[in-house]
Amino acid sequence: MKHLTDEEITAVAALLSGECLGTFQAMAGSTRAAVALHQEMLQLAGALMSVTAVVEIALRKLLKPEHAALENQAHALQIRLDAFVRANHPCAKHGHMHSRAFRTPLREHRRTCADATHSLKPRSPDPPRS
Repeated sequence: MKHLTDEEITAVAALLSGECLGTFQAMAGSTRAAVALHQEMLQLAGALMSVTAVVEIALRKLLKPEHAALENQAHALQIRLDAFVRANHPCAKHGHMHSRAFRTPLREHRRTCADATHSLKPRSPDPPRS
């Protein structure tokens, strides 16, 4: 970093925390060398970020089919759970008929029962109607 003036070195050193500057000074020996080392570390970090981004994109593309298969499997399991809840719902089991006045509490009752069994990703905030 021979192109930096003493004022620029002082300004960069002022921006660094005392602990960070102390660490770089211990490794480099002087403030000018510490700032130069810090700048090189920033350049390396920038280069590594672009490489990491390329690797991340490649992994996402590679794993996309497996992720889609797992999502489909989870959806199929959710459909089975929904069918089980509807078939074994206490009101459906006993064949109760409810008046209009009871429909809102019934919806809340079904939502509570359904929420207890919905450990997988739900399709909608409202439970399926039977």
